[in-house]
Amino acid sequence: MREGYLETSPAEAVEPPKGRRTKIAYFTPSDLERFCRAAQGYYEANQAKLDNAGRGNFVWIVDLVRFAVATGLRKAELRHLRWCDVDETSGRLYVRSYRGTRQGRPVAFDTEVGSDRTVSIFPMAADVLEHRTAMRRSENPEEPVFLGPTSRRLGESQINHAFRKARQEAGLSEDLDIHACRHTFASWLLSKGETLYRVSRWPGHSRIGITADTYGHLQETHSEVGRDVFS
Repeated sequence: MREGYLETSPAEAVEPPKGRRTKIAYFTPSDLERFCRAAQGYYEANQAKLDNAGRGNFVWIVDLVRFAVATGLRKAELRHLRWCDVDETSGRLYVRSYRGTRQGRPVAFDTEVGSDRTVSIFPMAADVLEHRTAMRRSENPEEPVFLGPTSRRLGESQINHAFRKARQEAGLSEDLDIHACRHTFASWLLSKGETLYRVSRWPGHSRIGITADTYGHLQETHSEVGRDVFS
């Protein structure tokens, strides 16, 4: 255009590159331990008040966060995970859409990217499942794995409130939210050498490019990771 050969630029229709991504927040192992200890300590110090108010034991937020870190599941996927989606024999979780009823009411869940996937059950997740099994209130395979103190499915605001309270008690950064558990899953694996392909499949990213753009700077070159990372 400057030299007069073109009247318009073919680059005008091209969307410019997006700015640098904001830094992702994720737990360090010591952060996670502080969070869990703080949540349990808060309940023990306020047990009578919490139980009388029907808020119950904060242990479910400890289980939920540890499980989220060890599986990379989204908040909605955690809320809707049922016991029939857990195959401990094969060591897999099934994240899938479904239609059904619970206590006579219709229940529906659709995965965010519209496709089902399987996730490996690493030792930390298996430990949580063992604990939740001991706390099950029925043998109904449709029962959610994570229930609140009143035996109802956990609500989003309920999860957010419990998470913020435990984070505050632990003195951790406000940059950490429940979604940071998902970032932690991918970040820990990639920093220890797991492949981008596997890490993109487990959290259910629609494209491997999303994983690479977000976490690629953490990737190392060695492998054999999952069981060591989450033991």
